[in-house]
Amino acid sequence: MKALFWRLKVLDYLIFASIITAALWAGFFLYADTKQSPNLIIEAPGGKWIYALSEPRTVTIPGALGATTIRIEDNTAFILDSPCPNKTCIHAAVLKKSGDWNACLPNKVFLHIEGRESEDIIMH
Repeated sequence: MKALFWRLKVLDYLIFASIITAALWAGFFLYADTKQSPNLIIEAPGGKWIYALSEPRTVTIPGALGATTIRIEDNTAFILDSPCPNKTCIHAAVLKKSGDWNACLPNKVFLHIEGRESEDIIMH
């Protein structure tokens, strides 16, 4: 074992230190932004939209059959109106946490929440 330490040069120690430093920095950048608020992602034939759940708004998204109206309020999102025949998407539960989704399949509008929940957001 002593023979190994005697054979290591200064450059070897610098390489080890560089690897450890790079690993620590990577971990810092990966886990530093844990308070990021979730976003609502909306995908439709006309494009992709991203909105913060923390800002209340009503958006109209063009779909295959017409316009779908989506409401964002109180850190939740839901479909207000859509031109689909059975209105299943309107009666679905509100989206409140990362991973929740809803879709108006006839109108080809898909919405889901991505991102980490903030600790100070109270889910209803």
